[in-house]
Amino acid sequence: MSSPVVLFPLPGLVVEHVTAADPTLLIEARAQTPAAACPDCHAPSTRVHSRYTRQLRDLPVVEQPGRLRLPVRRFRCLTPTCPRRTFAERLPALAPLHAQRTVRLTNALRVLGGEAGGEAGARMARRLRMPLSSDTVLRILRRSPAPAPSTPRVVGIDDFALRKGRVYGTIVVDLEQHRPVDLLPERTAETVAAWLRAHPGVEVIARDRAQDYARGAADGAPEAIQVADRFHVLCNLREVLTRYLQRIAPALRRLLAREAPPVPMATTEPPPEVRLLPCLPETGPQAAQSTRELATSGRPLPRYGRHPQRQQEHLARQAARTQRYEEVQTRYAQGHSIRQIAQACGVSRHTVRHWLRTATLPPDQRGYRGPGKIDRSIPYLQTRLAEGCTNQSRLWREICAQGFTGTRSRVAKWIHAHGHASPRELQPSAPTLPAARELAWLLVQDADQRTAEAQDLVERLQQHAELAHVQELVQQGRAMIRQRHAAALVPWLEACRASPSAEVRNFADGLQQERAAVQAALTLPWSTGPVEGHINRLKLIKRSGYGRMKFDLLRQRVLYDAA
Repeated sequence: MSSPVVLFPLPGLVVEHVTAADPTLLIEARAQTPAAACPDCHAPSTRVHSRYTRQLRDLPVVEQPGRLRLPVRRFRCLTPTCPRRTFAERLPALAPLHAQRTVRLTNALRVLGGEAGGEAGARMARRLRMPLSSDTVLRILRRSPAPAPSTPRVVGIDDFALRKGRVYGTIVVDLEQHRPVDLLPERTAETVAAWLRAHPGVEVIARDRAQDYARGAADGAPEAIQVADRFHVLCNLREVLTRYLQRIAPALRRLLAREAPPVPMATTEPPPEVRLLPCLPETGPQAAQSTRELATSGRPLPRYGRHPQRQQEHLARQAARTQRYEEVQTRYAQGHSIRQIAQACGVSRHTVRHWLRTATLPPDQRGYRGPGKIDRSIPYLQTRLAEGCTNQSRLWREICAQGFTGTRSRVAKWIHAHGHASPRELQPSAPTLPAARELAWLLVQDADQRTAEAQDLVERLQQHAELAHVQELVQQGRAMIRQRHAAALVPWLEACRASPSAEVRNFADGLQQERAAVQAALTLPWSTGPVEGHINRLKLIKRSGYGRMKFDLLRQRVLYDAA
């Protein structure tokens, strides 16, 4: 009788029976070797002592979780001097000792945990018919041996945040293979030096300009070539320009103020009724009529000024209301009843009766308030606003002396709704100087990259002789780094050290101390760009753990993902 066929191999086993017990596929198998070797003395034995059944979880088959049932034999050790009397047969190719899962299932779960983490990996495993908990996924991942790659020849090192602002680590990347090699729990010089001494053979070290990494590289691998990252040098150059602009900002503002074009002064004052009543329309016969009605009537002013769009809607409603009033009067003169007029004009019978008793259209009271505390002080406030006083606190104190008992905010709201700035407040103002960081970006850009307004501002600021000199040095350094013109490094450093700007001189002194690393950056193709990419991937992995991922688990996931 031939054995049943399964869709995956079972090394060292013979399948005897396959049962589809919903929802599990149960596979019964047995070992086909007649003997087993003792794990201590390694002597083979064929004497069976006893048997027991072992069940292993396996990969799913046709969307059914797989489970193996194996009758395991226990043998007697025939060596008299061996301390072990009995032993169970091992199946190392299928599952380790005491394991409840097969090796291939554990490897599949390790992949899910390394790619997705604990909770997400467990959810994916359940959907793939491999149910287990998130803690089991993390346990498998933590117990996985880290890959042991060969010592790289060219490495890049940079720091990453375990807790931003508090705890930082170091990532080491093989720049030739473009994959991370190791994660270090600190970013100190001693930690970097210890790792380099434990991995001899590193020839090139690309780093940023941090002094800890420079000392660690010098102590751990003194024969290796250190390469300063070009991007970080450019960033440091822009930071120098930003600090310099922050220091000379008052001088630049005075320079722009001297060249500010004159602002025409206002010579005419708006009509008093418009200036004091901005909520009313400024043109049109209806606007004039409304203004005259509001000026002659004893009704208080609107609480707040209307938006122009709201004002147009108000005028449209007033025109429709006037048209309905005239239609009511016309239909009543023609002999229509009040009910007929109300149905035809779309108003209530009460409104029809009210309009028929009046000779003119009654004013619309919507949007007006009743008498308030500030009403008695409105004539005085109008006079003071006409004189040009718009100081809210001063006006509030003045009317409080006259008996006003309201708050300052009430006066401020009234002035905001009814007052306008006096023409005498319009004074010539100098152009606004951008922030130092924004201005530094404008100065380091090429002329064809700036807008016309930005180019005009830069040309006006270049009248500052020292700023023009510093900008020229920054542009020369930027072009030297981007074009990797190593021969221009020494002359450029000498020009920077002779600059009148203290910030530029200090920057040149710092580059002079690590001139060999900067020179290597301009001659060798290596940089920390791939390291920054792996740091971004590390951040994604770290955030997928919702802030609860310890360093050992983070290291396992980053290195396993790179294996």
